[in-house]
Amino acid sequence: MSEQNTLPPPGEPHELPIGQILAILWRGRWIISVSVLIAVGLGLGFVIRRGTIWRATSRLQVESTAPGGTTVESLLLAAGGKNYVNTQA
Repeated sequence: MSEQNTLPPPGEPHELPIGQILAILWRGRWIISVSVLIAVGLGLGFVIRRGTIWRATSRLQVESTAPGGTTVESLLLAAGGKNYVNTQA
């Protein structure tokens, strides 16, 4: 009897060499490939059919309490280089 086809005694740990694992995967390559393609197709179909679940928009408002113009340079000068705006998001 061949050493390759024998099972280890019960209770004894058995490790498969990487070559045998790759051979098993290679023999089942068509089953694996078809399964992956079906899963990807079902996932894409679900995403397309589901559509947009949520959408977010935001608006940023910048207010200045400094007198004068509203340019960045004038606001910096009026505030003395400190934080010069109240921001809301």
